[in-house]
Amino acid sequence: MADKYIEELRKYINNQIKKGYDQEVVVKHLLKSGISRRQIAEAMDFSKKKKKHQPILKSNIWIYAGLITIALIIFIFGIVYFSPVHCTTYKCFTDKANNCDAATFENQIEGTTFFYETNNCVLTKTVKEMDSSEPKAVVNTFLGKSMRCRYNKNDFSPLFLNSITGGLEACTGNLKDAILAFAG
Repeated sequence: MADKYIEELRKYINNQIKKGYDQEVVVKHLLKSGISRRQIAEAMDFSKKKKKHQPILKSNIWIYAGLITIALIIFIFGIVYFSPVHCTTYKCFTDKANNCDAATFENQIEGTTFFYETNNCVLTKTVKEMDSSEPKAVVNTFLGKSMRCRYNKNDFSPLFLNSITGGLEACTGNLKDAILAFAG
């Protein structure tokens, strides 16, 4: 019960100081109210003991900040390390594809721009752009369509990159369907 009284006294003292009253004025007021110096000192000492625990909380904040920073570094490293390599040459992409590594590549075949992405021995081939001279019906048939083609490690066929219909038998998707229908 005494601890609860001291705790309430501590709260009162802290609130008065927060309101802008000087600590000495608050103590004089409490003494005039009949509260003993020992109780006031105990409440103020109790208040100081409570404040001593706050730096531990602040040090925990630094620990949490450090852990979050480390987690972010690991996350960014993972994204950079595991993101596909953007190849600018045919050889780079073919080498990555043969190893079943993640890579992207873009090239043109007969005025049509294809976007290629490979990972885990699966090639995704997408029609990205078509020559402006192509008829609207042809553009509507092929633009934005893609197909997925499976291949074996160290057996990536250059036909996937050199020809619109190259390696078609190993592929599935709406681009393959459009090619077959158009050739039909």
